[in-house]
Amino acid sequence: MRVKIILILVISLTSINTFAQNEYKLGLLTQINTDISFEKKWKLNAKLENRQIFYEGITGMPMNLQYEYERSDIELVLTKKLNSIHTVGAGYLGRRKENGDIIHRFIQQYALVQKTGNIRLAHRFRTDETFGKNEDFRFRLRYRISTDKALEGQTIDEKEFYLKFSNEYLGSLKKNDVNFEIRGLAALGYNINDSNKIEAGLDYRMEEMLSETKTHLGWLNLSWYYSF
Repeated sequence: MRVKIILILVISLTSINTFAQNEYKLGLLTQINTDISFEKKWKLNAKLENRQIFYEGITGMPMNLQYEYERSDIELVLTKKLNSIHTVGAGYLGRRKENGDIIHRFIQQYALVQKTGNIRLAHRFRTDETFGKNEDFRFRLRYRISTDKALEGQTIDEKEFYLKFSNEYLGSLKKNDVNFEIRGLAALGYNINDSNKIEAGLDYRMEEMLSETKTHLGWLNLSWYYSF
């Protein structure tokens, strides 16, 4: 039911903006995620993400095949598990853009896990502050809900496939400009073992929703997760 609501919302938002000026980009997003666990329920998550664009276009014009390296991110987030449900954390992200500019971002987050029957829902609330030499200061408030479902049985066991869904909403403030973004991900994962899994899926994002020109991003998302 939650997945249907997410899809209806995305389709509705897209329909609302049918007659607006829209920009479209399709590409590849790759991620390497590692978790390093420490004593007293501390954990460090390190993520390397790269984005390449292969197709671009605007409303009323055909999409052009045009390769473009967009950016690379390195993100480090240290978290503390307060109990079986609640986790807090903080971190830093460094970004290298296609023109060589370096962007800095500080991250604060709170997460909780909710279980209803066989359904596990993960909620994450984040704030972050982004700035750079040629980048105006931007503050964002983010909320993400995600879930996964084993394709066999009730739990995701070793050497089994699973489905993963997530939906995220982002509000941002840059100077006096307020804007909004929505993201949705549907992926197929394979649990190799307790510390090693891979995922492949489709990642859709609509950026600058309150602006005259909206940007629609579609990614083939390939991710590898490893826990130490």
